[in-house]
Amino acid sequence: MAGLDALVPIKFGTLYVIANAVLFIFMLIFDRHYIGIATFINLFLLGYITQFTYEFLQTVIVDPAIWVRVLCLVVGVGTIITAFFMGPLIEFFNVHCARPVLNGGNK
Repeated sequence: MAGLDALVPIKFGTLYVIANAVLFIFMLIFDRHYIGIATFINLFLLGYITQFTYEFLQTVIVDPAIWVRVLCLVVGVGTIITAFFMGPLIEFFNVHCARPVLNGGNK
């Protein structure tokens, strides 16, 4: 999206909505069961939140030093790694904690 944003003279948030709307059409045609509330949050909000955050950080951190850039990179990579582990952690919690409690100890 960042590369496409550099080529097209549209704000990032609007471009993100357009690109996701195209992908959403394919999702409607081929596999609707994946559509949920997160689909619409991603479709309508994520691009604008990203655009706002980027513009805000450019006003706060005007000319970042290399250590600030490295810190931002580490935080970003840490966030991505955390997101990868959230699915298995949630499933572990469901299998070992939530379902046994909901079923009264019966599996």
